[in-house]
Amino acid sequence: MLRKIAALAGAVLALILLVLGYRWAATGTAPLAGAAIPPWPRETVRTAVAVCGYPFFYRQDGRDEGLFAELLQQAPLAGASWTALTLSEQEAVAAVSAQSVDLAILCVLRGREQGPLAYSQPLLSADVCLFSPQPTKPGALDGLRVAWFGPAGIAELLLRSGAEPVTVSSASDCLRVAALGEVAACAVDRESGIANATRLSLGDRLFVTGDPLGTVDFVLAWRPGNREPPAAAEAWVAGLRAGGVVDALRQKWLGSRVGLAPAASVSPLLPALAATCALALSVAAGLGFRNRALRRNVSSRSAGWADSSRRYLALFDGANDAIFILTPEQGTILEVNQRAAALTGYDRDVLTRMRFHQLLPARHKRLMREWLLDGVDSGRIEEVPLIRADGSVATVEISSRVIASDGRDVRLCIVRNITERKQMQREIKRVTQFAERILENMNNGVITVDGDGLVTSYNKALAPLLGSNGEAVGRPLDDVLTTRGQPLGRLVQAAISGGVTERHNLTLGSSSGTDYSSSLTISLLRDEQVVSGAILVFTDTAQETKAKEEWQRLATLSALGQVSGVLAHDIRNRVSGVHVGVQYLSEKFPPDDPRRQSMDFIRLETDRVVQVIDDILMLIRPGKSDRIPCRIVDTLERVVRAQAPNAQQRRVEVRAEIAPDLPTVSADSVQLERALSNLVKNAVEAMHDGGRVRLIADAVAGERDGKRMTMARVRVSDDGPGIPMAIRTRLFQPFVSEKKGGTGLGLSIAKRIIDEHGGSLEVESREGQGTTFTILLPAMADRGMR
Repeated sequence: MLRKIAALAGAVLALILLVLGYRWAATGTAPLAGAAIPPWPRETVRTAVAVCGYPFFYRQDGRDEGLFAELLQQAPLAGASWTALTLSEQEAVAAVSAQSVDLAILCVLRGREQGPLAYSQPLLSADVCLFSPQPTKPGALDGLRVAWFGPAGIAELLLRSGAEPVTVSSASDCLRVAALGEVAACAVDRESGIANATRLSLGDRLFVTGDPLGTVDFVLAWRPGNREPPAAAEAWVAGLRAGGVVDALRQKWLGSRVGLAPAASVSPLLPALAATCALALSVAAGLGFRNRALRRNVSSRSAGWADSSRRYLALFDGANDAIFILTPEQGTILEVNQRAAALTGYDRDVLTRMRFHQLLPARHKRLMREWLLDGVDSGRIEEVPLIRADGSVATVEISSRVIASDGRDVRLCIVRNITERKQMQREIKRVTQFAERILENMNNGVITVDGDGLVTSYNKALAPLLGSNGEAVGRPLDDVLTTRGQPLGRLVQAAISGGVTERHNLTLGSSSGTDYSSSLTISLLRDEQVVSGAILVFTDTAQETKAKEEWQRLATLSALGQVSGVLAHDIRNRVSGVHVGVQYLSEKFPPDDPRRQSMDFIRLETDRVVQVIDDILMLIRPGKSDRIPCRIVDTLERVVRAQAPNAQQRRVEVRAEIAPDLPTVSADSVQLERALSNLVKNAVEAMHDGGRVRLIADAVAGERDGKRMTMARVRVSDDGPGIPMAIRTRLFQPFVSEKKGGTGLGLSIAKRIIDEHGGSLEVESREGQGTTFTILLPAMADRGMR
């Protein structure tokens, strides 16, 4: 029993001494003490580590772990401590080239063409081998999918051998997908492959098979032409190699190869490990259960990390928006997802050799640089033009945030393509403006309300009817529009409840007190099949009536036009012949002969027939107007003199009131006199028991074709009985007259003449109070009335 205890104690002591020896060797203090390393100009050495993952450099529980992490922690460079950040191979090369870091620890494929950096002697070297579930014959990779991890040159070696390279994120992932049969093999450097296979308990499932594909060297790299790093870095590497520090750490982190089933091409390591295994087994007997539990725990955590890594990559590449990972200071693109490549049109490898501001127009590059250099942790820039590889421009929105990744700060930029959205917004704006212009220029009044009956918008045609001085939006419909009868709000709610379009005839009251007859159409507004409001369209029925009357007038004129030839050639000529014959016969009889009186009566009636025919022809086939400058004063004087006998006979006073500044108009004086004579004659004949007719002429300001100008106004007023409402609406139509023996053509001819002169003729009449006809004619020269 005592011998067993002594043997166990000896084994433990030997193991402790062995571990202490490795620890002393790993410090690197003794070997470096005598090395002549040039002084470093700063307190720290900025280093980019591109050899990431177990067993070289990884992060665990907030600490940097691994062979190179321990080397940097325990072996300072000429008294200067190391600061390390993990980067990919491309990122590390770019960082050294841009002098963002001083040195980089790289894994390079031996024999490959050197890149833009200078390299030291290798810290250590390893063969690139194939790890496979089954032995693979050399040269038998043609067409097989092979996962790989390490320098980019490994992928080129696989392509040359006919394999299809599959990129993975770590050596452990590479071994795992090979062990699961997802790929034919894993190509990785021998040392990390064996270490990870042991750590993941995959040693009994994988073979190191075939000839090595190549050799990788783990080196220090620096920018050519930089005078500081070369001497110090070369001396530091030489000291580590001479002192055996790297070998000791290599034995510590890479020495365990138990459980890996080597192929024939793998050199057996069992003899070299036999003594160590025997010593370890004597102690491990009591700790075996705990070690197995720890291995299972580590394996489970590693599998979880690998699964998380795969999920992250899937999310990164499957994101809907383009993602750029940049250096915070320079804006150098470190990594992009597939959406970023699709957005820009550049390959991902090309993008990772660019800076982000190179994708922007010149006027935005400075803005982007200032944004990056300001060091703002987060922010957003909207509507930035981004130039694609083919020269086209996409409108993007950029969200940025600085995050920590693997012990370093990077800027995460999410770039969203909003080109289609901006085009749609511009199209919606164009359509909206077009619809607004249509509504504003409509003659019909339009107003919209929401589901609660509150006004949301209206056009200018409805503004004169609003009872709130135009401040109608947001107010109840019944507060801004009044009706004679059922309230509008109730009609709208009935239409919304019924879910159908409704039409009504109603009378609207305006703010000026005038009533308007209108037809109303209530159409529903829907939002995803839900009624959200209504649009009300008001049509002035007076305008419809006027249009109908105009149509009837044109129809009458058209009918008259068809018989104009008969009137002009047949009837008028024959009546004129009768007129001449009667006049000739009348002269044959003495003045006191009753037969002569009969002849005179016949002659007067034929004169009247000829006048009627002339009026009809004037109405339907007006002659050519000879317009000249015309003084309305002279025309009014002639009219008054011509109508004086008729007025005296009817005991009617005709008086002209002419303003001194009455302007001259361009007119056919004969036609203008005829129009005024018809108005004065009608006024005189409208009064049966005497009265007064006033002709008032003055100048007023008016508007024509949207321009202000001076107008000559002539008003013909009488004290007669007025015009009945039934006649007033169609007063200017031919053959409409209440006068006994009247033809109803005088007013039609007067309006026709005034319209042809570019003027207007309006009538105002109240039954029992008289009638006023108002003529407006444009003056020849606008005298700038204000």
